[in-house]
This record gives sequence, C-alpha cells and structure tokens, in this order.
Amino acid sequence: MIINLLIVLEAFVFLAVKDGKNAQDLSGRLCNTQAGENLNIYRNTFIGPMTKEAIRVQSYNKVMHKKIVIAHNNFEHCSQKIYLNHVQDVILVGNGDAKVVKKQVE
Repeated sequence: MIINLLIVLEAFVFLAVKDGKNAQDLSGRLCNTQAGENLNIYRNTFIGPMTKEAIRVQSYNKVMHKKIVIAHNNFEHCSQKIYLNHVQDVILVGNGDAKVVKKQVE
C-alpha cells in the first residue's frame, strides 16, 4: 500500500491513488486504486482564510480510507473546514467549531 501525504499553502491534503496511472510498486508493476489507513491529524493549528478545505479525506472507486483520527486541532478562521468523503472508522473530537462536511462516512 502506498500512502502519500502532502502539505500545501492553503490546505492539508491527504492523497490517495485514484486510478493507478501514477502508482507503481518497487518492481515497477502498476497498482490499482489505493487508499490510506491509520491517518492521524492531531494538535495542529490552521491559520488564516482558506479557499479549500483545511483537511480533506476522499476515497475513490469504492476503495475506502480507514481508521482516521482528527483530534484536538485549532481552526482559527471561519473559512476552514473538514471534508470527509467515502471513509470508514472516523474519530472526530476536540476540533472546536470547525465545519465538517460528511458524505458516505461509515
């Protein structure tokens, strides 16, 4: 399983492999859709206005991200939100008044 984590200026982004075209294992074999497991986003501070989500976890092709903990984060601007789409086993606690958008969360 390949897990990618990327931090950009306006968002904290957890990336999955959507269709496998850019993912290979160590032997060079192309991989299919992949998702992450055991993602912990804990005790972060998000500063300033954001045009996109502060935290976005999204699965593709029915391959779900699993075991996600988003806890005790500070969101300092009302534009900052958490977006969860097609994920499983999520714990959300202590994230203040951050808006949470959930779609197909188990």
